[in-house]
Amino acid sequence: MDIYNDDYILAEGEKNGVYKESLEKERMIGLKQRQTFQAAVKAGVKMIFGTDAGVYPTALTHASSSP
Repeated sequence: MDIYNDDYILAEGEKNGVYKESLEKERMIGLKQRQTFQAAVKAGVKMIFGTDAGVYPTALTHASSSP
């Protein structure tokens, strides 16, 4: 799960031709992802870090690796 993908999709999606329905779904799913991530952290779930640059330009990949 990458909690930053939805930030990029919502910021750039409309101008890149993403359907309004898809953006609305992204808002709902992104919120749920963040809530689930917060609950996992609070519960002490061990996590590992990984990345893929499939959603946004490679030059922005560093944003997802920042704490």
